[in-house]
Amino acid sequence: MPESFSPFLGPEVQCNAIAPGPVDGDRLSGTGGKPGLFLRRAKVILENKRLNAVYAAVIDAIREGADASRILTRLSRNSTSTLSHDAEAPETLRKLALEFASAGDGLCTWDQYLLTDGMARRLLVRLLRGGFLMGSNE
Repeated sequence: MPESFSPFLGPEVQCNAIAPGPVDGDRLSGTGGKPGLFLRRAKVILENKRLNAVYAAVIDAIREGADASRILTRLSRNSTSTLSHDAEAPETLRKLALEFASAGDGLCTWDQYLLTDGMARRLLVRLLRGGFLMGSNE
């Protein structure tokens, strides 16, 4: 609350706040088969790390002269094994796909796919905002 008030109160009024840490309970540990707070945060962190890695590889490939639309076509297959063996794909993307494919534990599909639907959307937004893709209204 003090952080929300600070832009309006200015430097003349100072507020102190106590922010206690998380309390062990249903919200923290999760209930009914739903993950708790720490598991949800861990998922977001892992998704952001992967999205950042894919974004960096795409930007590197574009800077090395690869065509952005061809890169997105290859990414749309969303398969680490396909991309890691695609001889026409940029080297940075092949290496990243191989790294993702080899990091699997056999229990989930995280090693088989590059991005979730939400991550792919965020990647497109980043590329549009960065000027690497032309938007439909530009």
